[in-house]
Amino acid sequence: MTVQQIDVGSTSVDQNTPGHGLPVADPCLSFWQQTTRSFPHLNANAETPLPSTTKYLVLGSGISGALTAFELIHSAGVAADDVLVLEAREAASGASSRNAGHVRPDAFRGFQVYRRVHGTEQALKIIANERDVLRKVDEFVRKHDVGCDFDLTTTFDVCLTPEFAEFNARSFQEYEQAGGDVSHVRFYEGEEAKQKTGVEDAVSAYEWPAGSSHPAKLAQFLLGQSIAKGARLFTHCPALKVTKSATVDGHWDVETPRGTITAEKVVHCTNAFVGHLLPQLAPYVTPNRAQAHLFVPLSGLSGDKILQSTMSLRHSLHHFYSVMQRKADGLFILGAPRKSPYLSREAAQSIFTTDDTTFNEEVVADAVGHFLQSFPVCEKHDWRHGEGLQHSWTGIIGMTTDSVPFVGKLDSLPGQYVCAGFNGHGMARIFNCAPGVVKIIQGAEWSETGLPECFNVAEERLRRLANGPKIFIETMAAGPAWSQAVTDGVQAALQGRNILHFPGSPEFSDSEAVYFTAAAQGVRSAAVARPTSTDDVSALLKALRRHLPADVPVAVRGGGHATYGGMAKAAAGVTIDIRGLRGVEVLPDGSHVRIGAGENWSSVYAALEAHKPPMTTVGGRMPTVGVAGFLLGGGISTLSSRYGFGADVVSAWEVVTASGDIVRASRDDEATADLWDALRGGSTNFGIVTAVEMACIPHPAIYRATHAFYLPMARQATLKALVNMGLEPSPGDGQPINHSIWCISHFMGMKFINAMLTTTGSPEEVDMRDWLRVWGRLPLTGKLKATSHGDWIVEYGKLVPANGSRTLDKTITVKMDLDLLNDLVDLWYVSNDKIRRRVSGLMNTLVFQPLSVGMLETACRTAPSRPSSTTSQGLDANDGPLVVIEICATWKKADDDEFMEKAVAEFLRDCVALAQQRGLAHRFIFANYAWPTDAVMKGYGEERLAVLRNVAQKWDPEGFFQTQFVGGFKLAK
Repeated sequence: MTVQQIDVGSTSVDQNTPGHGLPVADPCLSFWQQTTRSFPHLNANAETPLPSTTKYLVLGSGISGALTAFELIHSAGVAADDVLVLEAREAASGASSRNAGHVRPDAFRGFQVYRRVHGTEQALKIIANERDVLRKVDEFVRKHDVGCDFDLTTTFDVCLTPEFAEFNARSFQEYEQAGGDVSHVRFYEGEEAKQKTGVEDAVSAYEWPAGSSHPAKLAQFLLGQSIAKGARLFTHCPALKVTKSATVDGHWDVETPRGTITAEKVVHCTNAFVGHLLPQLAPYVTPNRAQAHLFVPLSGLSGDKILQSTMSLRHSLHHFYSVMQRKADGLFILGAPRKSPYLSREAAQSIFTTDDTTFNEEVVADAVGHFLQSFPVCEKHDWRHGEGLQHSWTGIIGMTTDSVPFVGKLDSLPGQYVCAGFNGHGMARIFNCAPGVVKIIQGAEWSETGLPECFNVAEERLRRLANGPKIFIETMAAGPAWSQAVTDGVQAALQGRNILHFPGSPEFSDSEAVYFTAAAQGVRSAAVARPTSTDDVSALLKALRRHLPADVPVAVRGGGHATYGGMAKAAAGVTIDIRGLRGVEVLPDGSHVRIGAGENWSSVYAALEAHKPPMTTVGGRMPTVGVAGFLLGGGISTLSSRYGFGADVVSAWEVVTASGDIVRASRDDEATADLWDALRGGSTNFGIVTAVEMACIPHPAIYRATHAFYLPMARQATLKALVNMGLEPSPGDGQPINHSIWCISHFMGMKFINAMLTTTGSPEEVDMRDWLRVWGRLPLTGKLKATSHGDWIVEYGKLVPANGSRTLDKTITVKMDLDLLNDLVDLWYVSNDKIRRRVSGLMNTLVFQPLSVGMLETACRTAPSRPSSTTSQGLDANDGPLVVIEICATWKKADDDEFMEKAVAEFLRDCVALAQQRGLAHRFIFANYAWPTDAVMKGYGEERLAVLRNVAQKWDPEGFFQTQFVGGFKLAK
């Protein structure tokens, strides 16, 4: 059989609304579709001529359309041969057959959000309706003996962060206090939550009844039953246009590639694609691509050890992972979040498409990696062939502006109806929505449907959405005593806009939960401000200075990568989340780029590499590290041997000072040059940086390799190569720029040294003689591979612990010396063995980061009074080469936090003592790797420290950034 392929671009009727064309013609197959290829109506009437008329025309054959047709015939008593279903692709090929298998009602979690948008009464009805749907599905499957693997079980909402645990607790409390029924919900906390769910990182968990199913089998059963009665299904026949009939009054002509069919009633069950034929709904339904994965369990999750409940592993309201293990065969279906802080900008943007032909590899790694991390049984397992990830697929879901579906009759189009826009939550709604729309078709009033009034697609709702959904403020959590005054002050300056959020709001929860370390996630702000412009920051800071008590701390967070809990979060204070300050713009001179302080390096490189011609800059090496924090700490880049520290190429800073004034601090402006200079590695002592202008260069050819060696064999040769690289001068024009990071770790009972190299010279031309001798005689070698700056940091980022890890970074600096490095490795052996005997789940890495002679010489040349003998961080080029020594440690249990801090501090003290004995110690402490107790500013030297203090006195005479503003490293130390 030949199935006609439709060119979406040439047939879509409304090309003005992005994403609202037809589904793609050749989507990938989900697991559900792979296992139902024998459905006899899969390609029903794919080439059959279309009849000219029908009474009821249902557009879409997913569960919504299939159940609508079923209800028309079996409940409303419509003659089956009066019902015709059109499908753009094969039967049930949309979201219904591409989901993660859940029938999972919301028991209370969404109540806060629904209440704010729809009011208390409607929010209660939304939650109650979903519980009723689960009952309806269970009854339907049992009554009709549907072979769809339906399993009535329970589900867990697993809270993985204290912030989300508090959000869920507040939702539960508000729902119960408003009269919601929570008698079916069980709550677990701490160790009990971990034991009940099997999830090691569980803070708390809620359990309630839910189900799972094989959705394709359910949809196909519904279609099969209707077809058996006489209904007709035409697959591969998309509706292109709906217009008033030219021949029959009160009817509609539906144009397709196979001709036009006239119908008395048209029901749009097209979910995410509803805006294609109903452009009035297009602004309020956004197609998003969701992704799911099939995973074969290992023995520890097989047989009698399979999970008895489904679950949602939640970091925040929008950052969660669904888990469902099928009772029928033990296979896992793993869902991926629509928002994850672990994804690159490109991967995060991949949801905004209607292309379900493929999937995103980063999303796979995120979803599967999170699953493996969540269950300790997966840690120590030798994977067999056939276990693990087997398949990935995508589907298109329809997200509505007000989070509820569109159901009912279209008042402006008599005879047309809609049942669409299910927000990726259709299985918890359709079994009431489809019967409801059938009742409306038969002339019933809305009250007879039993559905929440806010589902109604009435003109009043559309007008309200056009003006922006009303926010009900009756449930706003009471904030601290100062909250109202600060909020009023900010809103007065911003024409009523609110950027200050308190516990209980999604904006607060999303910000608080997304931090690199568990220590940071454990700190609790009283409020989070989320500005989107420099003017917002200015107004906010003025209001804070005017109304905030002096003992309430303020902090700024960007990427949230500071390892210490209070470095980028204000405990019981106000945290300013600057991630809304976006934008990457190459300036007209073509040699500088303006970057919003809320960007991270992954998004910066992606934007620069998309420029014509491709560009790059002296930026960070971690994809999710924030721009501002990196540069305020100095910043080491893969290009540093040529250009110095990242901060050395900043030509101007946009900064909000303590007075709330917006200042462009530029090297070339006499009035602000001192502030420009002080910010280069000067930490958070002078203002809130909102944007930077920094040099950018044409993107060179970049090659990377990671070389892993068994340490006992490679130690001497690799350390010698490290020392030799430290002696390299700054490369001149046309010479390759080399960069290396050296990591020593203990893994699977063996000690390794990993040398990560990047170079702008090709493997053939780069001068690597010493390296080649090392690589040529040792067994575990890597080859240089072509890459881009952006791709390199994504790969490097995969080697770093996931967000929320128990992590510690601490550092010292010594002069480069081969004997000293060897002895420091010996000290690490002793320290590491001691720690491993006490601490479980340990990854303890000793990092050597060379500061080459050439890098230091280049950094010195960027000082305001050129040439200078010191860098902006007080480093003397004559001290080079230096090596920054970092301990990066991760572990599992909070009980080990104090021990780890003491053990690492003891190791580094021993290193410093040994270096001092040999005259090889150095005072410098690299801010980007430092611990909060480190005297970073003192390490810059008294001369540089005096300069910084004078600048702080000029721009912040009251000392706000030294006292009330927390995080960073203060000038008093």
